[in-house]
Amino acid sequence: MKYVSKSIWLVVIALSLLFSCYPLHDVKATANKEITDNNATGIDLNKRISTVNEKPQNTDSSKRELAGSESKLQKIAKEHGMDVESSYQTYIAYDKDGNQTSSGQVTSENQRKTVEKKAKSIIYFSHTFLGGKVNKVMHGVEISKIVGIPPASAEVHQGLCKSGYYNKQFTCPHTIRKTFVGTQVKKGSEVHQFINVNKTTFWKYTGGAIATWAGKKPTVRTISWTEGLYLTNMKGMFFPSNYTDKQSGLNILAPSNAFIKWVPSDKRVKWGTTERKAYRNWYDKKYGKKTWVKFEIHHQLPREYGGGN
Repeated sequence: MKYVSKSIWLVVIALSLLFSCYPLHDVKATANKEITDNNATGIDLNKRISTVNEKPQNTDSSKRELAGSESKLQKIAKEHGMDVESSYQTYIAYDKDGNQTSSGQVTSENQRKTVEKKAKSIIYFSHTFLGGKVNKVMHGVEISKIVGIPPASAEVHQGLCKSGYYNKQFTCPHTIRKTFVGTQVKKGSEVHQFINVNKTTFWKYTGGAIATWAGKKPTVRTISWTEGLYLTNMKGMFFPSNYTDKQSGLNILAPSNAFIKWVPSDKRVKWGTTERKAYRNWYDKKYGKKTWVKFEIHHQLPREYGGGN
């Protein structure tokens, strides 16, 4: 029997509990025939599609809170029982003396300080997408910080797209847009939207902002961003994509679509003492000895949904 890392992986017991409450929804009438065994083996959600001004970004270093405390969007999410994490931070900067503008993503504290040294006026925007076991998700944009003279106006917009597949058939029915003027251009001004969920869904979002500083000739600068890919279950919980096996360096894989059919128990691949021993031997030979008493072995794609050995 051939064992491959795409079909079985190691997860700690706590993580396995997440899988047990992460059911895929069965869509018998709309299953797409284009999905094949080859592209249903799994995808790595850690390989994100993050861009700012159409340039790829390192998302791990971009999630931060500038104020040292919870943002307004985080507080709103918490009030609704959602899981809260740091937001992505972008900026638009204006040097009035040099009449120059710039925009980008905050990637480190040193980079942020450098930007603030070069520009006398900066407006920061945070954009986010949050979920939790509450049958809904939330996306939003917030003015997270202002340095120097605020712009006379700031317009933000964001569109949330969804699909049952990781790479096609996305629709973007959920949009938010708001223009802040005068005294509204301040830290904490935000716009957000809740979306009810009842099935497994892939998500991504695209947004942007426009800042205008007053003057004889107004100074205008824009910024755009795209972020994804996310996968939530029918409760709105995120797929636990941030697990990496330290010994092999491989990431946990997510299903490539949400239309995987339920497999009757008599049709599932066999999984018992013999199969577990064979996998352990394969793993030890390929990646080195592991202390197995600390781990349980689970199929990344559960056997009840067609997972193989």
